[in-house]
Amino acid sequence: MTIQTLSDPFAPPTDLNTRVWRYMSFAQFVALCQQKYLFLAPVAKLDDPSEGTYPVAVWLAQDGVLEFTGQEFLKHFAPKYYKAKTPESLKRAVRQYGARLDWSANCWHVSDVQSFAMWELYGGPDGVAIQSTYAKLQDAIQAAPHPERYSLAQVQYLDYTQLDIDAAYTQSDYWKDNRMPFVCKRIEYAYERELRILGDSRDKWSKIRKIVTEKSIKSGDKITETVDQITVSSGPSASFSWKRDGSLKLPVNLSELIEQVFVPSQSPKWVRDLATDIVQTVAPDLRVKQPIANPSVRFEPKSD
Repeated sequence: MTIQTLSDPFAPPTDLNTRVWRYMSFAQFVALCQQKYLFLAPVAKLDDPSEGTYPVAVWLAQDGVLEFTGQEFLKHFAPKYYKAKTPESLKRAVRQYGARLDWSANCWHVSDVQSFAMWELYGGPDGVAIQSTYAKLQDAIQAAPHPERYSLAQVQYLDYTQLDIDAAYTQSDYWKDNRMPFVCKRIEYAYERELRILGDSRDKWSKIRKIVTEKSIKSGDKITETVDQITVSSGPSASFSWKRDGSLKLPVNLSELIEQVFVPSQSPKWVRDLATDIVQTVAPDLRVKQPIANPSVRFEPKSD
């Protein structure tokens, strides 16, 4: 096996004006313009089940012996397997499962031009694409409350099947940064060319646990806690639960963040006009554009 070259995902690109795109449904676009924030979803809620997990070789290289590998590892990567007598390595895996609920992401596509694939996957026939730059996202983070919660990272795509224990030992300093599992993905997703706003909301769950625990101790209520939920029972039929939710809302000035807005080339004019009316409520100088569609070719039968 070969040692893959790992770049610093948090290093800015050479050109800070690198274009980035976010593709979304029309409803999401309306919500963005009305609410004026970027939503960061918990990593555990994203489509890829291996989001936020370490490659198996990294687990092995750290300090434990992992009994589960490959698909079997993912199958057991759930809180219900967290019991007092489980192996220490599996306990660490479950703690990482909890971490996947504390870290969140808002995802952008890096490209100089629009991507048909991204339109298909995330925009759809009624979608909207907004275009910004690395520098503008950076500025939005710095202008937000608690900017220290956010990191801007160029996702690294790794062939986890080619990462062996020796390589993981060699790269141990790289993996010590607890943000790394959340900015590295399997190489099968390399087509996404993702720039990710990574959010750290670990303090949210810590504060909830502290408040709930202190109040329950005073009142004598029973507490039941799992990796993703805490429940307080004050009687046989009275209970209250708090879910571990690491989502974050990053306030943004859309007139400064957005450079261009597009709707699909096949959208009727009224959709473009409606999108323009909506975006001009937050960015008066912006007009929604449409890509130039390829002209249709008509084949006429030859006349005799």
